[in-house]
Amino acid sequence: MKMKEKLLTILLSLFCLPVVGQSILNNGTLKGDINGDGKVDVADITEIVNIIMGNSDNSDSSDAEAKDHRNWSEVMRLPSREEIDDYNSTSTNTSPYIGAWLDTGIGGNFTMFSIDFKADFIPSATYCSLASFHLDYSSLTSQNCKVSLSTPNSSISGYAGLQRQSISPYRCNSIMSLWDVYCDCNTGETEIIRAKLTKPVDAQESAYSHEGYGVHYLPDFPWEPHKWYRMLLRCTQSETTDNTTIEQWVFDISRNSWTKICVFDLGIPDLTFTGKTCVFLENFDAKSSGEIRSLEFKNAQVYNCESKSWSNIESAYFFIQENEKHPGSYQFGSDESTFWIITTGVPDCAGVQAPVTLTVKNTESGTPY
Repeated sequence: MKMKEKLLTILLSLFCLPVVGQSILNNGTLKGDINGDGKVDVADITEIVNIIMGNSDNSDSSDAEAKDHRNWSEVMRLPSREEIDDYNSTSTNTSPYIGAWLDTGIGGNFTMFSIDFKADFIPSATYCSLASFHLDYSSLTSQNCKVSLSTPNSSISGYAGLQRQSISPYRCNSIMSLWDVYCDCNTGETEIIRAKLTKPVDAQESAYSHEGYGVHYLPDFPWEPHKWYRMLLRCTQSETTDNTTIEQWVFDISRNSWTKICVFDLGIPDLTFTGKTCVFLENFDAKSSGEIRSLEFKNAQVYNCESKSWSNIESAYFFIQENEKHPGSYQFGSDESTFWIITTGVPDCAGVQAPVTLTVKNTESGTPY
């Protein structure tokens, strides 16, 4: 056992502090409350040990961030503050919308999806979607039911990620959105199946109708630039309704701390994720379209239903969504382990790129929690 681990063990035994935020998992199943609400976690104790040993956590993280920092000015010319403000003052379009379809490579369904991500530039009106996902409705279609979705895309079941809002005080929040399911089981009548937020128990989902019809949940989340996080989506079964539920978790990697964002009951049993999953970087207000936005992501994995194991995602197809509606400059690419995107509405900061498939090599394998 390493010296730091020994000291942590001694501290825990002396003070009998409850340990939360640990990685507890058996065969792909989360056990215990890893939310850590109001309790001392391992990150706190680690910081105490670092202070005692004269190895402050601040210096450690600064060194790590320096090593991990991407030099964006080598990727694209970064517009000046004056250029950005001038562009924002007259802009009527949002900035480039760049997406990437992640190829799971498993040829089947999965019950969990995990991805690491970091944003160095998080101006107002930014949406980093970490998963636009499809659900397999064969539990309904196998009963000769006709199933359709209310999304304009007609195939995306939902998406999840982090946002910074466009209105002062420009709060940051997580988001989980789920579209209504239209189901006709040969009765001549269409049933509308709408997901329901079950956790947090004191919260309420909101309905939306601007991109099809459905519900979403947007609680505050302390999203910080230059920090790596991990998002986990998990399909499981409700103990009260037997319907499939989707859980959304976010892991602050530097603090070794998980937050359980929400749980939705989908109103349908026996659902799993299927097909490719899309990551995208979006600006949703033209008034801030000149701002620089960035997104890096890596270590994407899915939990394969058949093999009961985690599979790495190492290939992604990058595309530009309706470029004429989202003018500006952008670049996307990959290095050995990480995919990346950077955008601004300011023109002539970078050359034009065509859609392309890029690959990486995951730096981590096995369970992500």
